[in-house]
Amino acid sequence: MTTKLALYNRSLLYCKERSLASLTEDREPRRLLDEVYDQGGIEACLEEGLWKFATRGVKLDYDTSLTREFGYQYGFEKPTDWQKTVSMCSDEYFRTPLIDYMHENGFWYADLQCIYVRYVSNDTLNGYALGSWPKSFANYVAAYFAEQIVGKLTGDATTIAAVMQRHEDNRKIAKGNDAWNQPQMQPAPGAWSRSRRDQGRGSDFGNRGSLIG
Repeated sequence: MTTKLALYNRSLLYCKERSLASLTEDREPRRLLDEVYDQGGIEACLEEGLWKFATRGVKLDYDTSLTREFGYQYGFEKPTDWQKTVSMCSDEYFRTPLIDYMHENGFWYADLQCIYVRYVSNDTLNGYALGSWPKSFANYVAAYFAEQIVGKLTGDATTIAAVMQRHEDNRKIAKGNDAWNQPQMQPAPGAWSRSRRDQGRGSDFGNRGSLIG
């Protein structure tokens, strides 16, 4: 299970720095890590993928206070914990993608009165739930933090290069593992397949219990 202290110490390990005993230890590495954390370090990592563990789905009804003179008629305010859109659909089962919509100034606009959105969330139950992070994502965030501070901690070019490579490697591993967690999706049947299927309904294609069929 990841904690903030564990995240910091993993970053320092990548930088070849001594670990912290606590989050209040009066050392420059801790202050640098706090700066990355407070300035959106985790959000930067969440933006890099469509992370399953951080994704939530919501139904949004249109905002009656939003009016438009032309174009899409209904406006929807983005959730405050929105980080990145995974899918936007017109049905609650997320089977019918919504293609006709517009994103403008923190709002989505469409010609439907309600929409269904799955998105990467940065709230404390999803993206910011450090204790629920997959290990590979925790390693990726630690490497990102390390890359942000390593140049201020050391002038050793070899260490800096190793941290940069670690960041890239951990990012690829985390995204690869996350992709494997995607359930297998069956493609929607095409018009020809649906037609063939519908033609078969109501017909037994001959009486198999009879010699003449």
